[in-house]
Amino acid sequence: MKSIEVIEIEEEVELGFDTTKYLPKNFNALKGMYDLDMNTIEVIEIEEEVELNFDTVNYLPKNFNALKGKHDLDLDTIEVIEIEEEVELGFDTANYLPENFNALKGKHDLDWNTIELVEIDEEVELDFDTASYLPVNFNPYSGMQKDLTEVCLN
Repeated sequence: MKSIEVIEIEEEVELGFDTTKYLPKNFNALKGMYDLDMNTIEVIEIEEEVELNFDTVNYLPKNFNALKGKHDLDLDTIEVIEIEEEVELGFDTANYLPENFNALKGKHDLDWNTIELVEIDEEVELDFDTASYLPVNFNPYSGMQKDLTEVCLN
């Protein structure tokens, strides 16, 4: 594919009131949009000291160090233990299933080589002519390769 053409559809939005009543005369929302040269703007970071108006030492243990032990944890030494918990549903499922029911019976009996894939083509009715919304001579398949020699459904 050499290029992609993007078509933006502009849709009019009806607000239900006249915005000109609320804006200055000759208002232009885009006026000056390209007047700003970002290369001429100097960004200055101002570090602002936070004043808590109380002494945190009174609320922390003696010799408290918030960073103590920060690098002491070795994630490779952590052992994850999964706890299996029995869920009590509050009723006996056997009362609702056939006698000798086995949910796993036949799990490995299916031979995928004997299954035939059948695709059902369903026509979708949109109730409007899509050609009215597409460019002249629009072809959704232009630029696509049509080599369908091998199909794999795994």
